[in-house]
Amino acid sequence: MKTKRPFFAAATLMAAAFLCFAFTTNEKVNMVDEGPSGTAYAVTWQNSSGYWFAVGPVQALWAGEKTEEKALEYVVGSKAKKAKKMKYKDTCGKFKVYNLGVDYESYDTDALKYARKKGYDCSWP
Repeated sequence: MKTKRPFFAAATLMAAAFLCFAFTTNEKVNMVDEGPSGTAYAVTWQNSSGYWFAVGPVQALWAGEKTEEKALEYVVGSKAKKAKKMKYKDTCGKFKVYNLGVDYESYDTDALKYARKKGYDCSWP
């Protein structure tokens, strides 16, 4: 019985050490990284099945919508809806870009940066 306790203690310590190192990353977190600034945009695109996807200051859609208007409704946010200044800007390949007529808040999603990950390659806006 006495030999089991030290073995159990050693096994517990090794497991704890493993868990500490297994879930530790070497990435440095930049706590002063600012969010997007300037004019807020929304970007929409249609997939091969005909569903519309959008990304805007509020969120990026993971599930498509049947209409572009519905997709935009989810991503533009209340500030842009109240301002009622959203304007179609231009098309870049499969992407449509909308100027929302308001500025980004520091906590908003940068729609153009997100769209670039999806293949948006225009240099404007």
